[in-house]
Amino acid sequence: MIFNNGGKYSSFEKDYASKVKPLLIKLNKKEKQLRDLLVQAVNKGDASPVYWNKLRKEIDKIYAELSSIFSSWAKEEIPSRYRISLRQIQHAINKSAVIVNKPMKDIYKMLNSNASAQTMKLLYTDAVSSFDTALLAGKGNVVRFTRLTQQSLLSENIVNQTIADTYIEVGNLRASARALSGKFWAKMYEDIEGNKFIQAGRYKYKPSYYAEMVGRVKFHEAHSYASLNQAKNYRTDLVQVSSHNTRTPICMPYEGKVYSISGNSKMFPPLFDTPPYHPNCLHLLYPTFESGMEAQGTLEAFSDFSKNKIDRPPVPSSFIPLSKREAV
Repeated sequence: MIFNNGGKYSSFEKDYASKVKPLLIKLNKKEKQLRDLLVQAVNKGDASPVYWNKLRKEIDKIYAELSSIFSSWAKEEIPSRYRISLRQIQHAINKSAVIVNKPMKDIYKMLNSNASAQTMKLLYTDAVSSFDTALLAGKGNVVRFTRLTQQSLLSENIVNQTIADTYIEVGNLRASARALSGKFWAKMYEDIEGNKFIQAGRYKYKPSYYAEMVGRVKFHEAHSYASLNQAKNYRTDLVQVSSHNTRTPICMPYEGKVYSISGNSKMFPPLFDTPPYHPNCLHLLYPTFESGMEAQGTLEAFSDFSKNKIDRPPVPSSFIPLSKREAV
């Protein structure tokens, strides 16, 4: 067995928080810039096509900058997380006196292999694609908002005095939205106030929040890939999911269990899924070894636990059976 480090307070999550902080600072500045631009446009009320075309160019520029900020961060930090995980896993295996397996490749060869290069590229490009897709959908909402507002102004040729009076009297964007009597405007105003400028599926998010979520998913995927590759490198068919007594229903059935990568083990169930199990998942995957469990006298107990024959693993002692947890 090797270290089992997962959960909100794990070193992995602390590392992620430190790496993502500079990204969030940059994205927050762009969010504010876009919000201020749109609020100014609504309050200014210029009906000329020249004004709104210029505004949309500014919107395009900000969205391009949001994409560039995330892409630069992802290109550096996500491959870095994969490399770090490879090293940490190998170091932990090397330190264990009960693991007899020998690696096929040293860490230098693993880091510089074609397989690692392809894995890192896949993780990075997937992250950027996900973020850019959400940006594109969000920009479509914002541009549609500017066009509808422009059309309303042009049709009346002046700013609707009711809107202006309402804003002056109440000083609240939502009041102005109600004066427009349009559900789209009202909802869009709420999104502007909340900096929800991107969209994934039917949900709208702040760019910084969505970037943090995508980043965490890819960090965990990077770690899972590193674990699977190190398992192959050390000729072990077994991996284990970390444990931190989660109360999230989707994760609870996996926690602490040992799985067979090939699905050919008679002692452990086949591995069908790997962390992360959902966007904000805190679980990690690690290679584990039959020889290590045998040496520690935990092999049979881990097998029974992984097959749901018993309700808790032999270690850690802090593990709480699922029946005693309150799902949230």
